[in-house]
Amino acid sequence: MRSRLIDRMPDAFASAWGLQTLFRSLFSQARPSGRLPDSHPRLSEREREVLGEVSKGQSHEQISRKLGIAPRTVDRHIANVYAKLGVSRSSMAVARAAEIGLLDIDPIFVLRLVSGSVERSSQMVDTFCQGAGRLDSDPALADLKQLAGFGLLLMALSGAMARQLSGDSPENFASRGLVLELDRKGVAQRTFGPDRMGTAHSIVQAPEHAATAGYTPGNLFIAHNLVPQQGLNRAAISEYMPDGKYVRTFCGSRHLATRIVGPLSLAFAADGQLLATSGWLTDGILAFSEGGRTVSRFADGLFWQIAVAPQGPVYGVQHTEMAGAVRAFDAAGRDMGLLAGEDFRGRYYALAMQPTGRLFVMRDAHPRSIILELGTDGCLLRDFEVPGYRWGYLTCDAEGQLYVPCDADDAVKVISKDGSLLHSLPLGGRLAPHHTAISADGRIWVCGRAC
Repeated sequence: MRSRLIDRMPDAFASAWGLQTLFRSLFSQARPSGRLPDSHPRLSEREREVLGEVSKGQSHEQISRKLGIAPRTVDRHIANVYAKLGVSRSSMAVARAAEIGLLDIDPIFVLRLVSGSVERSSQMVDTFCQGAGRLDSDPALADLKQLAGFGLLLMALSGAMARQLSGDSPENFASRGLVLELDRKGVAQRTFGPDRMGTAHSIVQAPEHAATAGYTPGNLFIAHNLVPQQGLNRAAISEYMPDGKYVRTFCGSRHLATRIVGPLSLAFAADGQLLATSGWLTDGILAFSEGGRTVSRFADGLFWQIAVAPQGPVYGVQHTEMAGAVRAFDAAGRDMGLLAGEDFRGRYYALAMQPTGRLFVMRDAHPRSIILELGTDGCLLRDFEVPGYRWGYLTCDAEGQLYVPCDADDAVKVISKDGSLLHSLPLGGRLAPHHTAISADGRIWVCGRAC
């Protein structure tokens, strides 16, 4: 039993960078040298300064103000750090810098950062960290801080083992998923799902060719939070008939590389497989075949929404620490490069494929959300705003009309191909919308969080 627990420890901590950094901080005799080994590119003084602020949990805006440099300059320095250290996230950069002696990491801060990055209550860890942090204020108690760090390490280990053995059990079960069906005129027909789903993020209807991969054409597949979690999976996919009758639920595998965490986006590939973005730490697009019984990695990278072109290529909105990009893959999952490069004016979060192959892409330019229309070559054709749209996945119907979830206006807005508002579909306060699916006969399903 003990050996099995030890073998499963890496999965319990996912990438385990926090645990590794904590171990090194507590037990390593090596102190930061202030320079990278000769085998690695060196960081400039400003890059090290920016990375030091990142390690304290400072945002790009806070770093900009403190160091008196422009936000885009902060972005550029962090991009250089990522490239030199061979990482793609700030947490990984901090861990790598600590490993090679560039940063002297506070173990209390490390576990506090890790505990705050997951979707469950971290009150116990946070309270412990706040108490341990006060040890700095009294020189006579400074020696106790390492002991406090060791206590936090034991807490983290026991918590990780508990999650592996019994799954996650958040205190708050209140956020439930809901699907609202509308007819072609926008009149509500029925709701379903809150008894089986956490917050629903994405919904798709299986096309005819999905039968080749073991799916029932016409049925609905909904990606949603899973409470309590099952093993490493904190999200699942539920299948419903078009009339709302529940069929089944399935999720990712027991392995870190093919689990699903969320938020998820779903799309059926040209070969009938169901593609799903995996979420944090797993960082990939997964392919479910044999009706969901088999799962494999389709592509690597952290993606928000994905869409499949009529010719077969798959497009995804890729997330990075600083910005975002629209990346394309062929039908086999091979990287075809960027359709739209990193945009430091705001991150991309959603996209929808038109029948012509053009893309609608949402860029978060806080406090606004801007929709871009991109040509098949990635060139910007135009941009526009949809009042009330803040967040949510986009959908195009067979005529190229865009369906935009507008939580602020309690509606899904239908936008014409030229960017003008055709009409709004009122939701009656039933749910906060996340995504929409449209059938060939005009039926509409809206999924989201039940109100």
